Amino acid sequence: MGRKRARARQFIYFFTACLILPYLFSCAVEPRRVASQKEVANVAFQEEQEPEFMPWESLQRARSLFLQGNYEASVEENQKVLAWAGRASPADRALFNMGLIYAHGTNAKRDPEVAITYFRRVLEEFPQSPLVEESKIWSTLLKKNQELTNDVVELTHENVALQQENMKLSQTVEKTKEGENAVQTVRDHFQRAKRYFDQGNYEASLEENQKILSASGKNIPRDRALYQMGLIYAQGGNPKRDMEKAVSFFQRLLKEYPQSPLGDEAKTWIAALHENIKLNQMIEKSKEVDIAIEEKKREKGR
Repeated sequence: MGRKRARARQFIYFFTACLILPYLFSCAVEPRRVASQKEVANVAFQEEQEPEFMPWESLQRARSLFLQGNYEASVEENQKVLAWAGRASPADRALFNMGLIYAHGTNAKRDPEVAITYFRRVLEEFPQSPLVEESKIWSTLLKKNQELTNDVVELTHENVALQQENMKLSQTVEKTKEGENAVQTVRDHFQRAKRYFDQGNYEASLEENQKILSASGKNIPRDRALYQMGLIYAQGGNPKRDMEKAVSFFQRLLKEYPQSPLGDEAKTWIAALHENIKLNQMIEKSKEVDIAIEEKKREKGR
């Protein structure tokens, strides 16, 4: 009898435990469920607060800012894309855009060295990118333009020396009786032309050189006048800068005075100006393409 009662009590304890355990389990799980729901709610709230970054929209804003001439803001948008994409697309497009910005002639912070660096990154980091060929072309043009610019700087220094020699020559010719008045007049014109050029009065300098071309006498250094007129139109600070006119004066010098000591300098200037004209044409073409893309996107948006 004792054993039967012990077994009965064990059965009752076991049955009671079976009833209590599910309740305890549900109490333990419930806090976890509530915590999980809170985590989901927090994630949803964060997604509402921090929307997903859209790189192509940022590139579109960068292009619009570029077309507006707001280069600093365009750089910032492209930098966002680079930070997001790393070494994946569309980082190649952002790098290419940065190269265009720093190569653009109207950018106050234009820096060909920086532009070349960005184009080189496209070639090295994205060798399969469709922008590789354009990046190669831009890099080559910018390097060539830098080389020609360095040559022009050297020639400008040489030009100063030639001007000094020209003054000495004018003084020597002045001592002769034949054509003394004409030489004196020409010398005065040269002095005034140089003074106006140094002052930034390019129109007055042009007029003085034009008077030299119109002066009579076979010993008038008209090749020097043509050369200086080419320099005036090639000068970056001249508000009426005209590279085509500058080229025409240098070409005229070569044609009319093939034996002039200024011939080699004129040839170098012509090559440098042609490279600059070509570079500006590529920039304008790039802007036209971007404008056409913007128009197509607006039409699709309608």
